[in-house]
Amino acid sequence: MEIRKYLGFIFILTGITLVPVFVNAYDAETTHPALTKETVELFNYYHSDLKFSDKERDLLMLGSTKEDDPVTRCVNHFYDPIYNDGLTVGISLGLDAKDWSQNTKNQMGALNVAGVGLTKDLFSANSDYSWERAIYDYAHNDKERALESLGHILHLIQDMSVPPHTRNDDHISGRDDSPYETYTSSFNKDNIKDISSSLENEEEIILSDIGKYFNSLASFTNNNFFSKDTVDNEIRFRQYAEPVVDFEKEEYIEGLENILFGYKNLEGDNFKLVGIKRAFIKNKKNDTYFIKGANDLILQDYWQILSKQAVLYGAGVIKLFFDEVEKEKETLALLEKNKSSLNKLASNIKNTTSSITGFFSEAFANVNKSVAQIDRMDLVANIKDGSENEGEGFAPALRSFSEEGAQNPPNNEPSSNNNEPKPEDPNSPELQRLALILREAERMLVRTGKQINNLEGQNVGGSIGNLILGAGDAGPASPAGRLQSSAEPTPEADRLAKTNEEENKEEEQEQVQTTSTSVSSGGGGGGGGATLTGGQAATQTQTQASNSTATSSITISPPQITSPTDLTQTFTSSSIAFSGTASSTQTISTDFSSATTTTNSSNIWNLNLTGFITGTTTINFYASDNLGNISQATTKTIYINTFTPDVSLSISQCDNSILNSSCLIASTTLNILWSTTAQVSDFAYFNIDKNGTFSTTTATSTQITNLNDGDIYNFSVVSVANNGNTSATSTKQVEINTMPIVINEIAWAGTSASTDDEWIELYNRSGEDIDLTDWFLYSADGAPDLSFSNATDKVIEANSYYLIERTDDTTVNDITADFVTPFSGAGTSNGLNNTGEHLILAYKKSEQATTTIDQAPFGSGWPTGDGYRTLERYNPDYLCNGVEDCRDNWGLSIGQYILNGYDAGGIATIKGTPKARNSINHKITKGNILTEDKTITKANSPYFVGSDGLTIQSGKTLTIEEGVIIKTINRSGDAEIIVNGTIKANGSVSEPIIFTSFTDDIGGDTNGDGVFGTATATTTTAVPGEANNFWSQIILPTGSLGSLFNHTVFKYGGYRLGTTYPKAMVILNNAQANFDNVTVENSRGSGLSLNTSTSTISNSTIQNNYKRQSGDNEDFYGVYALRGQVEVNNSSFDNNQIGIGFFDTLGSSVSDNNFTNHEGFPLIMNGSSGFSLVNNSGSGNDKNGIQVCGYITKIGFDTTLVQNPLPYLVEKSIEVIVGTSLSISSGSVFKFKQYNINVAGELNVNGVAGNPVIFTSADDDSDGIDVYGNGVTATSSISKIGGINLHSATSTIENAEFRYLDRATAYYDTYGVQSPINLKNVIYSYNTWSIFVDNQTVPVTRNENVQFVGIQSMSVVDNW
Repeated sequence: MEIRKYLGFIFILTGITLVPVFVNAYDAETTHPALTKETVELFNYYHSDLKFSDKERDLLMLGSTKEDDPVTRCVNHFYDPIYNDGLTVGISLGLDAKDWSQNTKNQMGALNVAGVGLTKDLFSANSDYSWERAIYDYAHNDKERALESLGHILHLIQDMSVPPHTRNDDHISGRDDSPYETYTSSFNKDNIKDISSSLENEEEIILSDIGKYFNSLASFTNNNFFSKDTVDNEIRFRQYAEPVVDFEKEEYIEGLENILFGYKNLEGDNFKLVGIKRAFIKNKKNDTYFIKGANDLILQDYWQILSKQAVLYGAGVIKLFFDEVEKEKETLALLEKNKSSLNKLASNIKNTTSSITGFFSEAFANVNKSVAQIDRMDLVANIKDGSENEGEGFAPALRSFSEEGAQNPPNNEPSSNNNEPKPEDPNSPELQRLALILREAERMLVRTGKQINNLEGQNVGGSIGNLILGAGDAGPASPAGRLQSSAEPTPEADRLAKTNEEENKEEEQEQVQTTSTSVSSGGGGGGGGATLTGGQAATQTQTQASNSTATSSITISPPQITSPTDLTQTFTSSSIAFSGTASSTQTISTDFSSATTTTNSSNIWNLNLTGFITGTTTINFYASDNLGNISQATTKTIYINTFTPDVSLSISQCDNSILNSSCLIASTTLNILWSTTAQVSDFAYFNIDKNGTFSTTTATSTQITNLNDGDIYNFSVVSVANNGNTSATSTKQVEINTMPIVINEIAWAGTSASTDDEWIELYNRSGEDIDLTDWFLYSADGAPDLSFSNATDKVIEANSYYLIERTDDTTVNDITADFVTPFSGAGTSNGLNNTGEHLILAYKKSEQATTTIDQAPFGSGWPTGDGYRTLERYNPDYLCNGVEDCRDNWGLSIGQYILNGYDAGGIATIKGTPKARNSINHKITKGNILTEDKTITKANSPYFVGSDGLTIQSGKTLTIEEGVIIKTINRSGDAEIIVNGTIKANGSVSEPIIFTSFTDDIGGDTNGDGVFGTATATTTTAVPGEANNFWSQIILPTGSLGSLFNHTVFKYGGYRLGTTYPKAMVILNNAQANFDNVTVENSRGSGLSLNTSTSTISNSTIQNNYKRQSGDNEDFYGVYALRGQVEVNNSSFDNNQIGIGFFDTLGSSVSDNNFTNHEGFPLIMNGSSGFSLVNNSGSGNDKNGIQVCGYITKIGFDTTLVQNPLPYLVEKSIEVIVGTSLSISSGSVFKFKQYNINVAGELNVNGVAGNPVIFTSADDDSDGIDVYGNGVTATSSISKIGGINLHSATSTIENAEFRYLDRATAYYDTYGVQSPINLKNVIYSYNTWSIFVDNQTVPVTRNENVQFVGIQSMSVVDNW
């Protein structure tokens, strides 16, 4: 029996609670408070004047957590902005979140609604955390509770950034969990990233009311993101036009291999919208979208965007809240709205009795209306059909309710046995009991009305509250108590029903009698008052009778239609969306269909009518309320023309498709035909999409020419009717591949086991598995002639190889053949002709012409080589032009290093690569000279440089993309890379470019000897960097300009016996190149060697390179530079012999580098001039100092030395020539081991007070740097060596200290001019000679504040 329409009222009386099985959105215990915390921090940034305290923030976080408590609240956390409703599964299960947030009465709960507006204040329920309640509490009552309520609102706003909650996705906990919500539950206030700080430059979102925040954020989420159950629109009862995939991209995911992602562009940024599983069904592409999986990369992108939107909108809501609070303080609108009628009356208790009567009349009318209009979303009940105790099993179910039983739900649900819905039985126990409850409520109202009349007649004052309570307590047991009665009708129930009828009759009689009674009005207490006339009394009695009746008639205005605005138009769809206005909560219906809708709180309704057919249709629209009152009709007439054309599309070349599942053709021309069966009178034109180019036409064919190999061409056509209706789009996708399969390798000479063991390899260069049934391979001379229809395995898989053997399946002993067949054909010929063959690979489909796919044109003879080397195709993707051009794309296999398989004897290796990448395909160029610009990619990596090396021709550029690995054979012959042109190597942090040894197994075991350190290794497995397993060099000779190495690794190179170039891994000789983020390691010589070259080396790591051994006659460096101009900055040097060695360079710069664990100096500047050394540090080096030596100035190149964390260590003399100057900045430290600083030009020592320049012995460790690492030397043991010698030189020495030196400052007239003394703020300590002069008449320019510690130790100076 269909009784659900009554269950709402039963629920409010019983207080039974809904227990939904739907999960929350973001996790209430983790994610919601974390997002709220970020929201508060962003708001505090925007509005420092309103900044929340930590306590206030915690109250907001508490509220955002408690919005899901009790769990029944969560059914109101959904809002679909497209369909303008909340959670719906055939029926509506809750208020939408926008309405829920603003609906105080619904948040009160059914049991708290009774008496609201009468005896209770509006904002009185503990369960109410609505928007107005929050504003009211903050402005007038309880700020802490207000902030907790605001936290509830933030929870709901945050749910609008959760796709399932904006797309009606009823994800059931434990059975149908939302992947997005599961993923985001791991975020909490401790691990969530700083969302707020990332939004500080974003514009604040300011909207005028709270509803707009819900609309805007829910629309953003709905339009741009999928939920799990709406990712496939075909299986949903709701359809969404958005989002759509903007482009696709296949990406490699570690552990998952390649995943095809659909991306969406959102305001200029791309994010992963879906993963795509692609299949073909009946020659049509059939994609399945998913958001779960792929290492959560899709959900991660969703979170990155949606979490920020949740925080942005939340901050805007907080600002709106404070604005509304200030408005309330001015208007007091909510303060007045909150007051109950009782409170309003109490404030006017001295008014007349007529005022009291008016109050109760209004109050009970409100009660009647409240009972009749209880929102269906508050009312929950369910009666188990067929149960033993029918009527007792109330469980959650949401239905609408009215006084007469409420309108039927939109669709009657079938019973469990799939029969039609049963009609309602008026004699059923449930309806009898319900009628009893309703009658009791009506009786109670009438009795209370009678007491009001008596009060008026007696002029009795007193407690209005007691009167109300007395009225409520009168009569039999309460309705709630009676809900516990048995399922069957009882005598007591019959008696009560009869008693109710009798009482009603009595009350009606009493009301009629009062017609002739004088009714007094006036204040409380005794005394007389004015007496009404008979007519007045009759009128009042009629009014009272009206007010005491629960079935009063109300006039309802007809609904207004606002959309479509033009109803005179011709409608072309069988479905039309209407919208308009009516009073809130009214039901809108029509005489056209059973579809109905409810007017929302903004007095707006939306109704979608379907099933229109061509012709004129008149529709009557009605509005009705929950009391059963219905309006007059609003009548509209519309005209519909639903004719929809069809269209068909074909491409003739697809009849010869190589694939059955899709159109893959070898032709570069397309003949395209399309048509429609529409009559001329109905047809308008075709919309054409030619691979992204749109046009309109009435033509029915076209030809597309000059397509390119590898093109994917899409053609779409839509037929358009005169009424504007369009057909479904018909689309054909064609892939052009002129050589989907190629002849890839030919063992024409057989193998070392037998010359008859010939084999041929095919390669499928397409991305599709191809059936070879209609394929054949033949020679121009008639033999061999092979048909693959006879093959056991007829399928060659995508991007895979297919091995054909002539004799048996032992030809390649350890690799299984795909097809074994005699290489026979016309005549008695068998096998491949030793003088050459012109091989042809062709395809012929039934009733189609033969299509030649590939050729190996060696009819004039095979290329010859030693040791059964195979003939290999160099580039399988190269489309040759003519016989000679095709022959040039072939070459003999390398025959060593890169091999695959053993011959029939199982001992000798095949001199080729059956069913593997061709050996010569590993080479960067087929020969050893690159004569054209070329780009090499990770997809074809690793690459191989053999014993003949590689030369990049002048003017040509080799571009190397990220992830490429280049392996060079161990030092052999000319196995070096010479760059006469340019290299552009652009790696990345995660995908660097690597130059390494052929024995290095990074990128795969290219030499097939097992991987060192794994189970595949053997005693013969080569170890790079050991036993001379080094490659040679990269050389950039004179004229090589513009090369760049970015995120590039150089390792296991630098091994060279010749003397043309130094031993180093990368050499620049009168060239220019830059190195950024490179790693240079494990070189057999120096890392980088730069001769008369210009280069910048930055952000790099130079480590573990060769150190001088016994028998070596040279030093080795991380970076070595001779002449030229070189800059090294922000780099790390570790465990080299010497870190940097610059010799005779001009204007070089070394800054912000760190040097550790070197056997010698970390940094040497020898004979270099005009250089800059800044902020170079180090530790653990054998000599923790910078060696500056030789002639460090040249004419035009003065030198300035500044403070570095490492001191300057003088082990060789420093020379400053005539006409140049050396300046030394404050804080610099010079430690002398031997030799001196010799100045013939000008010396300027520019210390400052508190940070002097220090000149001291290398044994002096008082500055905290033990340059030789030999421990602290006792003062008495410090050697006094070195100093500054001024040879006819000028000098200014200020704020300096000289200690433990031999001749700290010596003044000579070496070139006939006496060096003058110019000292200020100088301290001399424990020197052999602090000031030494060779002539006591030496001029003294200045000797200001010169101090001596220990002894004065100076020569006699006349003018001192």
